[in-house]
Amino acid sequence: MDTLYIPPARVDSVWELVGKFLQKAVDQQDGYLMEDVKVMLLMGKWQLWVVADDDNEVFAAGITRVDTYPRKKVLVICFIGGKSMKDWKYLWDDFEATAVQNGFNEIEFQGRKGWMREMKDYTFTDVVGYKKIGGDHV
Repeated sequence: MDTLYIPPARVDSVWELVGKFLQKAVDQQDGYLMEDVKVMLLMGKWQLWVVADDDNEVFAAGITRVDTYPRKKVLVICFIGGKSMKDWKYLWDDFEATAVQNGFNEIEFQGRKGWMREMKDYTFTDVVGYKKIGGDHV
């Protein structure tokens, strides 16, 4: 299995293969639809990563973005999904290696509580709260 970065110019060529893995993660929130995610990738604001085997069978996909603060640089994992997690869980290690190589200080992600079982070397400290105050979405 290999982890491949997909540049913006190639997103269209793999979208149908990776969309099915990302759909569930995107559906867990209400800030983005799949078409919004694709636009962010095509614009180069987010990065697409794919886990595939030697036969080009895709097992997982992840989307990251870079958040830069005055005192730190964070690789944010926006969405991740796949089949047979045992075959692609190393993607997290690849994210970490990429972050170290590129001078990041942290990796951050938000997800369902179930991720806490899988991510034993991560610290879970924050609570994310929200209150819907308006009508329809923008």
